[in-house]
Amino acid sequence: MGFSLRLHFKKKKNPKKDVAGELDGSAHPKTERRLSLRTFLSPGVQRKRKSVTNFDRVFSGPCAARKEKSNVTMMQRLVTCIRDCLVELDSEDFSDADLEKWAVLIFESMSAPTRMFHGIQHIFDVSHGISKPLPILGALFHDIIYYTIDGGLSSDQAEVIKGIIDEEEGGVVRLKQNLVLPDGSEEDKLVMAVASIFNIQPGQTLNPFLGLNEFLSAVVAVRCLRDHLPFKDLAVIAACIEATIPFRKPDTHGNTVADNLYNNLKSTNDTFDMQMTQDELVIGVQCAIDLSNRDLDNFATPNHAFFLSNTWNLLHEFNIDLRYTFVYRISSFALAIFFMA
Repeated sequence: MGFSLRLHFKKKKNPKKDVAGELDGSAHPKTERRLSLRTFLSPGVQRKRKSVTNFDRVFSGPCAARKEKSNVTMMQRLVTCIRDCLVELDSEDFSDADLEKWAVLIFESMSAPTRMFHGIQHIFDVSHGISKPLPILGALFHDIIYYTIDGGLSSDQAEVIKGIIDEEEGGVVRLKQNLVLPDGSEEDKLVMAVASIFNIQPGQTLNPFLGLNEFLSAVVAVRCLRDHLPFKDLAVIAACIEATIPFRKPDTHGNTVADNLYNNLKSTNDTFDMQMTQDELVIGVQCAIDLSNRDLDNFATPNHAFFLSNTWNLLHEFNIDLRYTFVYRISSFALAIFFMA
């Protein structure tokens, strides 16, 4: 869990110099979207280099938690983090345009005015310290969609998940009976596999409080990366995102979240012939559970001030009335506190 976004602009003596250093990632998304990707990537860290990615460098830079003083923008961190993960996974068929497109999608989605808790800094807080690229990619995409909080999908999000859901009156979201590629040409077996990992059936209504956001976020992740990673790696990313569905108890049979995720991933592996070994299945689930624990880490912090600061952001994010700071009623505030208890 992370911090709310704040605007900070730096003054530079020469305004004609590179403007990317003037933004820290909480600037308006359209402002950064107009910047060339050359602004984000210095020549010394271009993807074309053949050396193996050093994740110590990544974690002390783009994927690290916030620093008190840094000229690195959020967009730079996103681009570099995605690129380094893909290089570590031996993917070489992505372009600078791909990196920019994915980073902008994540940045714009998580910079929405409704995001007071699950903002862009949150993904860096969650991914900080992770040593494997697949759960890092899962962390970057895991909260990209917050359907009820954001009031639905953005046009870019809707384009990515086209052919997957039916949006009905009253905010009801239902998985389509036939899951097809965005162009409608054929079945989308990858998304079918994601639904299997989430144990969601075709035609099922998606629960806004139990998996809707995570499932759609996983679909965005695998559709963005489908041409650049093997099927089984995409399945692990989806499993990592599934594990971030919070506050679930063991089921009626006593199976934990980890037990059910393992069973679902194993069944999906068999059904779609992903050829994951037993060790890969176990490691995939371990990575997923580690990510889920990191996602809820600050709820266990002994620092009361830090806990209350983050909880306060949740109050505003999940309660629309509280966003209108000069007009909400005491009853609205009391109700928000009640549901947080």
